[in-house]
Amino acid sequence: MEKTVQHNPYSTPVSDIVSNADDSSINVFKRFSAWFVFLLNLVTLGIYSYVWFYLRSRTINTDTNLKIPELLIYTICGVYVVSTGLEILAFVTELPPLIQQYNIISVYITALLQIFGFFVLRSSLLDLLRTEKTIGLKISGFMTFFFGAIYLQYKINEALDIESGRLEISRTNSRTSDSSSAAEATPVEDSELIVDGIEFGNYSESELKDCLANIDQQKYPERTKAIKLALTRFR
Repeated sequence: MEKTVQHNPYSTPVSDIVSNADDSSINVFKRFSAWFVFLLNLVTLGIYSYVWFYLRSRTINTDTNLKIPELLIYTICGVYVVSTGLEILAFVTELPPLIQQYNIISVYITALLQIFGFFVLRSSLLDLLRTEKTIGLKISGFMTFFFGAIYLQYKINEALDIESGRLEISRTNSRTSDSSSAAEATPVEDSELIVDGIEFGNYSESELKDCLANIDQQKYPERTKAIKLALTRFR
């Protein structure tokens, strides 16, 4: 019987190469108008913000390394359902004093949990924005706190536009403004500033600082090293 290479125990092992690179992308989302999110929140008296959080959280968990705990998702939505149910009961009937006190407390707990959930979602979104095109895109914590789902949907749409080529992160002005400092920069080999296909040598000082502030340095040590090295050109 003819023996093939695969049956030879002394042959070179052959296997399919599976890339474990971070293939996560903001394209896991579909574009949805931030104004429509605002309108739905207005019409539903805020109920849609919880629906939005639930749907976006489940979507982002399919394609990011920084997943949102399922327990957190269901806790936030569950507490809101209970709180809303108590509000409806309080409107149609008189609740016992103890239940009334819990109802008041649950309103604050629900609001705090929702804000916390938006910030957890923000962290996962930032994890998706570490591609070559969107790594300089920021998501403001201040805006997340005050505008929640509307603002996060706006940033998702902005990132989708950048990925599709309809929008670019402006770098021309920042490069021009930093040209004087770049002229005195310490020479660095261009090859040292390219990691995972990302050319950090093309970024301005402000963009590099933004990258350094948002990147997970333990997860991406090589990228972090390249960013810090690129920053030395502006000293």
